[in-house]
Amino acid sequence: MIVFLLVLLLAAYVVLLNIYLYGWRKEVNYKQEEATLTPFVSVIVPARNEKDNIASCIKSLLSQNYKGEYEVVVVDDHSDDGTSDVLKERFGDSLHLRVIRQARGNSGKKAALQTGIGASQGEIIATVDADCIVGDSWLHTCMGEFEHNVQIATGPVLIRKASNALEAYQALDLLSLSMVTGGGLNMGLHVLGNGANLLFRREAFDRVGGYRSGAQFASGDDLFLLQNIANEFGNEAVAYVGSPEAVVWTDPETDLQSLNEQRLRWASKNSDLPDQAIQFIWGFIWVINFVTLLLIPLVLIGSISLTLALAFILIKGAQEYIALRVVAEHYSLSVTMDRFPLSFLMNIAYISAIGIKSLITKEYTWKGRTVR
Repeated sequence: MIVFLLVLLLAAYVVLLNIYLYGWRKEVNYKQEEATLTPFVSVIVPARNEKDNIASCIKSLLSQNYKGEYEVVVVDDHSDDGTSDVLKERFGDSLHLRVIRQARGNSGKKAALQTGIGASQGEIIATVDADCIVGDSWLHTCMGEFEHNVQIATGPVLIRKASNALEAYQALDLLSLSMVTGGGLNMGLHVLGNGANLLFRREAFDRVGGYRSGAQFASGDDLFLLQNIANEFGNEAVAYVGSPEAVVWTDPETDLQSLNEQRLRWASKNSDLPDQAIQFIWGFIWVINFVTLLLIPLVLIGSISLTLALAFILIKGAQEYIALRVVAEHYSLSVTMDRFPLSFLMNIAYISAIGIKSLITKEYTWKGRTVR
């Protein structure tokens, strides 16, 4: 019975992985229209204690080759490290940049985004995190999705350089999220995205009530908005921009504690998302990794053979490697795959552990604030 269940579970995982890869390939190989419309775009950057990152972020945003008019609105969410001072020193005379200090009594990323959107002028709103950078063609490339009836678009958020095992694990994890996001959308499985690389029509934002849905959660501004717009306008109103020129680049978390806090923040709102398919998919991915972790004790107590356990692990690993290699090559990150064997083992243990921890605690610390 155990052998049958293991074979069934692995077969289902392999099928799911290949569905994602097939959908992702169709998505990124789709010939996107060249942007001809040039609506006014407002790029909103919520920032809290980003003194070390904000200059690089804003420099990249102000270097866009977009032919239309755009502005960058930074909302300083009560930083106490001199974030606004850095902006004033480096970009004080920029015509395209505005810096807004969040009002007393308002705090958190959602409030900062709402403040920035309320103060902005654009027909199209884009959101980028303050610890990210973009290429010169990012905005022009993403705007190509808005030629027709697309209401909201999201793109990949990736890590360019990884100097150790923990950073390499995160780099490969974000590559897998890129595949799951693009492939899942193309195959109609679910709607996902990342607020660090998100663009949407102001009219659609207002029509679904902005960030009011899921307001009880400190995170989730991106997923609630994406899924509410999909429910209002249909999944065809949501686009994934798979072009390498649409990538938003970010840095990895530098230690395990920071990574844990990030992943707990991501997981905190999943149970309340409008798209319930997410819960099933994340649950299934947790199960496959937890079962893989259990193979060792199952061999030790004689419930399964060592040959079966090794075959299970090798097939799972080979399928993941093949899928991630395709995505990595698309984004010129093939060197990251050199770290795959260790990252594969780390993922089995980490997904199992963080999944259990997310059920036990909803409290995490982010940007110096404890969130419950």
